[in-house]
Amino acid sequence: MKKNFLAATVAAALLAATSVASAAVPDTFYAGVRGGYIHTDWDSSASDYWQEGDNSGYGLGLFGGYSFNEYISLELGYNFWDSFGADSYDGLETKDLTIHGPEVSARLSFPLTASGTDIFLRGGAMYAFGTSSSDKVAPVVGAGVNFMLTDNVALRLGYDRYFSVYDDDNDTQGIDFDADWYYISLGYVFGDRSTPAPVEPQPITQTVTTTYSLDANTTFGFDSSVLSQQGKDAISQVVFDAQNANLDGAQYTVTGYTDRLGREAYNQRLSERRAQAVADELVAKGVPVGAISAVGMGSANPVSVGCDGLSRNDLIKCLAPDRRVEVQVTGTTTTTEQVSAQ
Repeated sequence: MKKNFLAATVAAALLAATSVASAAVPDTFYAGVRGGYIHTDWDSSASDYWQEGDNSGYGLGLFGGYSFNEYISLELGYNFWDSFGADSYDGLETKDLTIHGPEVSARLSFPLTASGTDIFLRGGAMYAFGTSSSDKVAPVVGAGVNFMLTDNVALRLGYDRYFSVYDDDNDTQGIDFDADWYYISLGYVFGDRSTPAPVEPQPITQTVTTTYSLDANTTFGFDSSVLSQQGKDAISQVVFDAQNANLDGAQYTVTGYTDRLGREAYNQRLSERRAQAVADELVAKGVPVGAISAVGMGSANPVSVGCDGLSRNDLIKCLAPDRRVEVQVTGTTTTTEQVSAQ
């Protein structure tokens, strides 16, 4: 009685675990066949008439299952067991006992490898049909190892203990025995379980634009379009930064500006000469002529603020930000990004 209660408790616990896990994301179906050696364990106190006869045989089973995830599976199966024997104590009578029936079980797996190999525990019940006894439910618990031979073919080595497989209700001539099943099975997992091929890194191209503003007051002399040494150094830094950015197809747009003081036509020509001077220096630093465009904008696009109402000297100082040459460098950069396999 105690062993039946223990077996039923374990089986119920595992079945409860399956019901809790049924909300998990579905994984795969599988099916297989198993066979192996069976040994019966008789309760000698169950009968005053029958004693253990042939206590060993072979069993064959079919099973199918559904894996809710890598840990929990639910299995259904049907077992066919070889005949077992019982002999009367007086030696005048023998009885052949044939066992077969469906079973349901929950399987709790503990993964060992990424390919699906695992060790497992299982628990459930078999409805055991016997030739001459009351049909009844036999609790079962088991353990084993499941090996994935390929992405879809599995080999299982296992042991199951069936409790009260045959239990006659006759108090004096009843038969009661458990059964141990040592088996090997071959199964097939449905669906594509192959490891996805690595996804090649995808190139990502971005356009990068950087604008450098060169102060005309230090880049050129007063009212001059001749570059100072400080101006040449500033242009060298622009080229250095662009090269370090590893830009593909870099284009340099040079735009000269003046402040609003003086005649508009004169300011326009001065801005053009200064833009061209910077362009020539870029060529001297190794930038291709075809990658450079130069334009003068005169006093357009001022950037100074708060300069109205000032005296001339203060106004000249306030308008200093307008006297500039801007170098805009535009190019593309390409990086790779690893895309996860789905």
